[in-house]
Amino acid sequence: MKISPPAFPTWITDDSMAHGMSLRDYFAAQVLSEITRIELFVEHESSEKRIATVCNICYRIADAMLKAREQ
Repeated sequence: MKISPPAFPTWITDDSMAHGMSLRDYFAAQVLSEITRIELFVEHESSEKRIATVCNICYRIADAMLKAREQ
């Protein structure tokens, strides 16, 4: 996978850009926001397992979004 570009780059000087949140992280955060809104959780799993599942889903969707941008 390519390195994800910054979501909100800030130019400090003509040649230097400060990197904040990656675009992948931004996409995953947006997915997480929506998943928690519609309560898309796996009920039969423990809390830790549920959290890991939701995080994996968020990043899988973010990766798909980044791949779609390349096309």
